[in-house]
Amino acid sequence: MDNEVGYILGKPVNYVSKSDNDEVVQKLDFNMSHWEKEHNINLRKQSEIYGESYELNYIDSDGQFASTVLTPQNAYVLEDGTADRNVMLAIHKFTRRFDDKIYLDVYTDNEILHYELSGSKKNSLMKQSKLTDLQYIGKHNHIFGRVPVISCPANTERKCGFQDVISLFDAYNALNSDLVNEIADHRNSYLVIENAKLEEEDLLKMKKMGIIQVPVGGKVTWLIKEINDSFVKNELDNLEHKIYDMMDQVNFNENWASNTSSLALRNKLLNLENRVAIR
Repeated sequence: MDNEVGYILGKPVNYVSKSDNDEVVQKLDFNMSHWEKEHNINLRKQSEIYGESYELNYIDSDGQFASTVLTPQNAYVLEDGTADRNVMLAIHKFTRRFDDKIYLDVYTDNEILHYELSGSKKNSLMKQSKLTDLQYIGKHNHIFGRVPVISCPANTERKCGFQDVISLFDAYNALNSDLVNEIADHRNSYLVIENAKLEEEDLLKMKKMGIIQVPVGGKVTWLIKEINDSFVKNELDNLEHKIYDMMDQVNFNENWASNTSSLALRNKLLNLENRVAIR
């Protein structure tokens, strides 16, 4: 995802005036160039994660225009359903540092309404309890003349960039996790003692002292599951290649042949460029 977002917005967005009004372009650069590049990258990244993200415009404490990024986890945007997708209402849920209360800001064309969700407090896991009341605590006007929230979908379907490969990610993580557990965990292993017999009290002493005494010819080994590491490695490699193929991405960590032609390298980037062009 970072590779794709970087391919789209690695170079900052440039503004050009069709009427040759350089003064307007200079004002845009002066007021936005110091924060806009990182903002656009974050906006795009969140839309790839959730299928869409939201840009909240506001005036900061210094009286300057600014924007921040919201996601479907902390915001809801109501559109009018027309082709223009005009935003009719937006809700932003947030908490303040060193404050257990949960707040709601409701944005309309001219006002920002402030509410507090009484009866709900965030706990250490950032989860909220059952809501009991919505308490109005004030409002103030804004200068935008419209709802100052813009919806930024990742695509026309508003589909997460990982939606098609989530099952592959789950399979890769599960397989890798099982392999690590098999290597690191001996709880499913058995202690095999040959040519000797230990009583129950001897086993307790052995566990306490960390010593096993067996007669001459005796042998102590672990009976563990044999792991076919080649099979596991091949399966992990197949899943990894499938993930890259379905996401039209290039594995830049792959060891390419030194005599690979520039045309072959270009073809590897073709699907990525087509995907970015659609974006």
